[in-house]
Formats: sequence, structure tokens, C-alpha cells
Amino acid sequence: MKKINLKNAPQFSNPDSKSNLYEIMGLTAPIANKLCSIALTQIDAGGYVIKHKHIKSEETYVFIKGSAEMIINGLITKVSAGDTVLIERHDIHELKANNENGVEFYAITVPPFIEDDFIIV
Repeated sequence: MKKINLKNAPQFSNPDSKSNLYEIMGLTAPIANKLCSIALTQIDAGGYVIKHKHIKSEETYVFIKGSAEMIINGLITKVSAGDTVLIERHDIHELKANNENGVEFYAITVPPFIEDDFIIV
């Protein structure tokens, strides 16, 4: 068994997008896994995830706090705590956190996230 607490997970901050990402499981994460990766993403009010796509992997976002607007292939969808969204390979997607309370979600990536597969469009 392998276990990690979020306070011990590597944190990646992006002040431009008002976001923090905690890598929990994956190829280079504290819990190594070759099949998938899991990261907790916290985005402050008014923050965002830049428009991008993945060629090799698909993502599932599980929203646990707050609300946001997702745009996937041009379709705008409101998301909030309790929602789960599948983002398939090649889907162009972005996320804009609610201006009042931000948003928090787990991103599950299969196969595991690799930086070269984050393609800004």
C-alpha cells in the first residue's frame, strides 16, 4: 500500500491563472503509477485553465467545490461540485472559475499525464 496526504504532495502554482495543482499519483508523483495520474486542482475566483488539448490521454474532472464554466470544443457548460466531466483525446478544452468562489476538482488522466501532451491551442 502507498499513501500520501495532500499537505505532502508536490504543489505547482501558476500565479497567472490563479491556480494550484497537487500531483498525487502518476509517472513522477509521490505515488508512482504507470496507468493513470491524479491531481487536485484548485483555482481561485476568476482563475482559469488555458485552452489546450491532449493527443495521447483523456481526462476526467471530478468537481468537489465551487463552480466554473467549461468550454469543450466550443460548447459552454456550467459545472459545480458533484459534477464529473469526461474530456476525450483531441477535445479542445478550457475552464474559467466562478468570479465569486473559485473551483476545486480532481483531474484523472489515462494514460498518465506527461508534459509533452499538454498542447496549448
